[in-house]
Amino acid sequence: NRDNVLAKTLNIPKGTPVIGYIGTFVDYEGLELLVEACVKLKNEGADFRLLFVGNENVSGQDQGPITEEIKRIAKEGAITEFVIMAGGTCNGKSRCRIKCECPKRDDRTWCNRYYL
Repeated sequence: NRDNVLAKTLNIPKGTPVIGYIGTFVDYEGLELLVEACVKLKNEGADFRLLFVGNENVSGQDQGPITEEIKRIAKEGAITEFVIMAGGTCNGKSRCRIKCECPKRDDRTWCNRYYL
């Protein structure tokens, strides 16, 4: 079930699909590729929001080169209004109330689906 209060807090319109990443921003995650894929989705007419919960510093305070690259690609791809950078916490809480479906460790499918 969608958390409508959280979705409203994050300015996510009702019924809009959310693509998300929750974790530490590190080079090997390929987050810039995720943003580039979302630029393509937008160019194909898709409506969505891209939600990032986390950052490059486990303290939750710093903004580094990966965050800057995400913002640059979003700006160049004209999807800044589709990208939500929630930082190290979500809605000011230490834990985010985002329900997610994650693959089992032995599953070769690397697709996570996050629901708000």
